[in-house]
Amino acid sequence: IECRREDARIEGLISTLRDADAQDALAAERALNARLQGGCQVPIAGHATIVGETLAIEGLVASLDGRQVIRASRLGRREDAAALGVAVGDALLADGAAALLAAIGAH
Repeated sequence: IECRREDARIEGLISTLRDADAQDALAAERALNARLQGGCQVPIAGHATIVGETLAIEGLVASLDGRQVIRASRLGRREDAAALGVAVGDALLADGAAALLAAIGAH
């Protein structure tokens, strides 16, 4: 949930709606997508889960026809959520996702 900066009244109203697990998982997933420069038309997936203080994130990049799929995952501390997402993105790129994404961009 987002709101105007320095709006104490709204912050107070929405503070009870915040879910720390969802917020940390989303930070990891967004970081993965940003690292891969993903968009709505690109077959990129990221899924993060939280158990206690541990965050697990899995990511994949697929070819447009789905015949090629590259997967990567990382496990770490939840406070490192964004860094874990970037690490999964880097692993995917190192494992060949860069070529798949370049081919998709050529279509």
